[in-house]
Amino acid sequence: MTTSNPILPASSLSTSTPTLRITPPHKLSIQLPPRPHVHTWNRYLPSYNQADCSEIPIFKDACYIREQVFVHEQQVVPLEHHLDPDDARSVHIVVYAPDDSEPKDVIPGDSRESLQSKYIPIGTIRVLPYPDHARTLPNSSIMAPPPITNEELPHSSIFFNLPPSPYKPTTPSALHDVIEPYIRLGRLALLPSYRGRGYANLLIQAALKWAAENPKFSYEMLGEKEKKSVPEWRGLVCLYAREKAVGTWARNGFLVDEGMGTWWEVGIRHVGMVKRVRVGVEEREKNI
Repeated sequence: MTTSNPILPASSLSTSTPTLRITPPHKLSIQLPPRPHVHTWNRYLPSYNQADCSEIPIFKDACYIREQVFVHEQQVVPLEHHLDPDDARSVHIVVYAPDDSEPKDVIPGDSRESLQSKYIPIGTIRVLPYPDHARTLPNSSIMAPPPITNEELPHSSIFFNLPPSPYKPTTPSALHDVIEPYIRLGRLALLPSYRGRGYANLLIQAALKWAAENPKFSYEMLGEKEKKSVPEWRGLVCLYAREKAVGTWARNGFLVDEGMGTWWEVGIRHVGMVKRVRVGVEEREKNI
């Protein structure tokens, strides 16, 4: 049996939605941009040791998952650097599932598990509004910042209020005209024991659905000056995928944008992928 190249040729953008044959038990929660509530966040402490998080419990759960995966399991970034200023202006989606480590209660005379299982946070994804940062150059390499002392770490009241990059056209590719704005998905993470069970697809589809239902999300976060010059969002979604994860994103309708080339982030090869979602009825009528 031969193995085909996981990088698919990018010929057109699909707006179709994959059929999830088996939906695992889950609950989904959405955290709107947490910027008003992260000014006291201590980036040297794990999420569950933070004070004053009562207003952003979903964001805290998202951070917990990312800490477990990126900081402890994969060890690609120090704890104090796993968050970035974009986290404060992004939407964070968390999927909760029954706790596999908990003994399950069985209903007498019934082979099904009790519905009283405890649900825990097991996966997360981030929806980053435009404007995005300048695209990574092909064949470049990005490494995680080294650990730094507490004195060198910017205070969260400053760090999480840094303005995004100004909107400007980027390098053209076969799937992007360099003018149209896009939102970007990222920070997809699942706890190890929950991988390969459909939860990644659930998170990706939840993010795309939320974006399609909230097409003005990025625009409403722009300054008054930028609102006059930035084009409207027409459903373009971008992401930077680890090469080994291309198949997961491709199953959800994303195509590799070969014009973006490949690059390395924390020693892992990445590619750019894009997809277009259908926005609200009014937006579709404008495009006819």
